[in-house]
Amino acid sequence: MLIDLHAHSKAISKCSRINGIDNIELAKSIGLDGFILTNHYDRNYVENNDYMDLAKRYIKEYYDLKEYGDKNNFKVYFGIEVTLNKHNDAHILVYGVEPSFLLNNPKLYDLTQKELYSLVKENKGILVYAHPYRDLNKKLDINYVDGIEVNCHPLYKNTYSK
Repeated sequence: MLIDLHAHSKAISKCSRINGIDNIELAKSIGLDGFILTNHYDRNYVENNDYMDLAKRYIKEYYDLKEYGDKNNFKVYFGIEVTLNKHNDAHILVYGVEPSFLLNNPKLYDLTQKELYSLVKENKGILVYAHPYRDLNKKLDINYVDGIEVNCHPLYKNTYSK
């Protein structure tokens, strides 16, 4: 099975230019069997100071795309790309947690890396340092991640190499 471990949809991630269904169809057209929907989860995405609304919209997008994927022979898995505000807005990918994790912890972006690591480990998930070479001013402590993303999007220079 070939899956993309870091995918976004424009319904949530402001950097994405493609809606989730088109993203699924594009991924299928190049031979992928699925992806982990790791939309951005960022305090700057909170509207009207309603952080629960962001969590609910985030989860709804996942379930909508999972339903479409299930009907079209494409696996959609749940993930989160958290922007760590206390670490110069560095990004960290969360895998292996259930959508309810986000409802129970809607302010992940306000945690330190160590706090996020502990919380995710308590919930049997893993953390991966996202695009570590994109901005070297946003370094994270490798003692509080389970992996480091190596091959990132080629549109961003130097995101996939030191």
